[in-house]
Amino acid sequence: MQQQGHTIWRQPNARATHAPPNGLAHFVWRFLLIGHDFYLQNHLLRLRSVPIDANRLAVEPHSVDGSPSTIAESATKMEILLERINRMIKNEPRHRFYLLPSIPIAVISVILIFVGYWMTALNQDFLLETYDRILARRELGKGQ
Repeated sequence: MQQQGHTIWRQPNARATHAPPNGLAHFVWRFLLIGHDFYLQNHLLRLRSVPIDANRLAVEPHSVDGSPSTIAESATKMEILLERINRMIKNEPRHRFYLLPSIPIAVISVILIFVGYWMTALNQDFLLETYDRILARRELGKGQ
């Protein structure tokens, strides 16, 4: 957007909340789509230094090989996670008892993010098209 001349404003006081998943399907889709978005964000960041060409507005497929930038970004995210865990325990020591039961959920979430990332790397439209088909079937089921 910046390359197209749009101004992006940063509001340091902005906050967001994430509601807990509404069931297992919502949990799975949420993290698959986070992986999808992560892939596209990385791709757009790689294109950032390339001038915008009207023919290249669609995201082009490319090989994903665990490049140093992706590894460095993952390391940074891990540092942020560890910092947040440490801060959480310092602020409320009882929360350390929740860490052990949360590990399987965190591992499954990370696996789903990577699956969504790689599925998007192989076919960028697959997840969104599948999601749209599922929603369309649900709507048809409600109408009957």
